[in-house]
Amino acid sequence: MPELVGHDPVRRSFARLFLSLRTRAKVTQEGAAKELELGRATINRIEAAEDGVKLPRTLVAAMAELFGCDDKEQQLLFGLAAETRNGRQQSWWQDYTGTEVPAWFSLYLSLEGFAERIRVHFGELLPGLIQDPAYARAVIGVPPDYWSDDEVERRVESRLRRQQMLEGKPPVFEAIGSEGALYRMVGGRDVMLRQIERVLALTERDNVTMRIIPFDAGVHAGMAASDFTLLNFPKSAIFGGAANGAGTNGNGSTTIGNDSIAEPPLAYVETFTGAMYTQTAADVEAYSALWADLEHRALSPEDSRALITTRRKELMR
Repeated sequence: MPELVGHDPVRRSFARLFLSLRTRAKVTQEGAAKELELGRATINRIEAAEDGVKLPRTLVAAMAELFGCDDKEQQLLFGLAAETRNGRQQSWWQDYTGTEVPAWFSLYLSLEGFAERIRVHFGELLPGLIQDPAYARAVIGVPPDYWSDDEVERRVESRLRRQQMLEGKPPVFEAIGSEGALYRMVGGRDVMLRQIERVLALTERDNVTMRIIPFDAGVHAGMAASDFTLLNFPKSAIFGGAANGAGTNGNGSTTIGNDSIAEPPLAYVETFTGAMYTQTAADVEAYSALWADLEHRALSPEDSRALITTRRKELMR
């Protein structure tokens, strides 16, 4: 499957559905372009989920006829295409440009925004989604003078806006990481105390879980990898997660349902200047295995909270 470069979850679902239908119908890209009276480049853009490709109802109807769609598949095609025309609300991070939200990070923010479960492994620094402003400012300000003061403040502001996703109708957020992050003196004692208090406040929410791997746990799988994130998504961004399941249409072909167009799980690893995204089954399975080992070695949420509370008392002395 071609790489999906588009950010919009609806277009990504449409791209998966289009490719699945075309493949099942044994229609090549060249054949689809000819029959639909489109350029080959436009077919490529549809299958890459690029923004700006118009999907009028007449074109979608021609797709359904060309690919031999049954009624359920036509409903999916028309529903997804209609959503691409509905003028979807601008994402918050589109208010930021350049260094605050670099291009390689914007795709992650879009996908994170409609994830139903976020799992984060952290090493020496607490995750961005739970950072206190002063803690975030100290982290972003390293190395010194790399960003201007204005750029640092804009990046802190964008991080705080991103944290709003944990409010309202939030995803499940789970973080597992090293006890060392509680002792790394980021920004000084006062900053660390406020940060620890923020962690304790957040873990009172039903959707937020923090688990700590104590020093005496020894070697664990997280040491074989840098910090990473696993995202899981609803089965359908359009139809409320109601999977249609596979069946058979009137032509005897397998019916393509919502499960096949849902956004697959994502493993994400960030560096200072870029990021790695992977949705291949083997890679996601590997990071899931790392996560399982972290769960096995981490303290329970209750014991982790007790350890964090102890650290708070130490900082208050």
